[in-house]
Amino acid sequence: MHEHYPLVGLRYAGAAVLLLAAAAFALVPVVKRQGERAAERRAEAERAEAEAYRAEAEAYRQWLNAPPPPLAFPGRFTQNWIAENVPQLHPGQIPLLRAELKARGWTDSRIAQRVEPFLVDHS
Repeated sequence: MHEHYPLVGLRYAGAAVLLLAAAAFALVPVVKRQGERAAERRAEAERAEAEAYRAEAEAYRQWLNAPPPPLAFPGRFTQNWIAENVPQLHPGQIPLLRAELKARGWTDSRIAQRVEPFLVDHS
C-alpha cells in the first residue's frame, strides 16, 4: 500500500483535520445565533421583571394614596395577631390601632415595645 500511496496515514490525518476544521467553521454561526438568542431571552426577562416591578410599585402607590380600608380589631390583641397584621396595615389605619390599644388600657411603652417594631414605613 505504501508503495502506491506514500504517506497514506498522514493523508488520513490531514483529511480528518480538514473535516474537523470545516465542521468547526460551519458551527460558528450556529453557536453565535444561540448566544444571541440567549442574550435576547435574558433581555426580555429583565424587561418583564422591570415592568412587573413598575406595576407593583404603581399598585402600592395607589394603595397608599387610597383611603384606608375598614379595620376589624380582634377581641384580644395577641402578639401573633400583631406580628401577622400590623406590617400590612395602611398608614391611615395606624392611628386607629393606637387609639384602640389605648382604649383597651395599653400604655405608650407597651405599644412601643410590642407594636412599633412591626410598623412598616410606608413613605
